[in-house]
Amino acid sequence: PSTLLTIGNSAFTNCASLTEELVLPQRLEYIGDGAFYNCQKLWSNNLLVPSSIKYMGSLVFFQNQYISKITIPQIACEFHDNAFFGMEHLTEIDLTAYDHVPVEWQATWKSFNLSGTGKIIINESQNVQSWSDFLEAKGLDLASWTIERRT
Repeated sequence: PSTLLTIGNSAFTNCASLTEELVLPQRLEYIGDGAFYNCQKLWSNNLLVPSSIKYMGSLVFFQNQYISKITIPQIACEFHDNAFFGMEHLTEIDLTAYDHVPVEWQATWKSFNLSGTGKIIINESQNVQSWSDFLEAKGLDLASWTIERRT
């Protein structure tokens, strides 16, 4: 529902019956640890993280097979360590809303832990080197993941 503010820890863990496209409510503020852990049939061609989000726990989307892209708006959110870990088919993260690496991410993104190959999209005004340095320091394999500018 559009009034949902919180999805608690392990709320839908191992929920095989969730087969619809995942659309997060635009007023959502909190996604707990493992909220969609091992929900292998959830899917999204472009999962939009709501601009209202303040906290995203660890292993939120672990072993989600069909989320291919995530768009993160400019938000002051605490992303927990490994928030996007185990998303095997994630191939694109859209960060075009940002004009620099958010300071708060330096502490909260201890490890990016993305598997496979893909691209991180930044806007044309962003500094590719600062994003590269940040992501590499967080463990992202820049041989497998590229950073691209989008106009």
